[in-house]
Amino acid sequence: MNDQRFQDFRFVIFVAGFKSRQSSHKLYYEQIVKTPSLHIIGDTDAVIPRDMSDALLEVYLDPVVLRHEGGHFIPSISKCKKDVFNFLDKFVAS
Repeated sequence: MNDQRFQDFRFVIFVAGFKSRQSSHKLYYEQIVKTPSLHIIGDTDAVIPRDMSDALLEVYLDPVVLRHEGGHFIPSISKCKKDVFNFLDKFVAS
């Protein structure tokens, strides 16, 4: 799928992201997405299991992955914040 709408994003951030299992969505995963991506994945997430989030990584070219020991939430510890800011810094105009 080569949809121009998706090429307008400078970056994407997924928190507990996963690939949809709906057959009608399969076309969204047929090509590698080149948009820079940050994937925040909780190792003990009971809502979106880690393997589901890991499957989404296959769709993105060079995904940046931030894993944390917690569950289904955005981590607020300083190391995680630093990693998010480092990712975002790449897109700040100088």
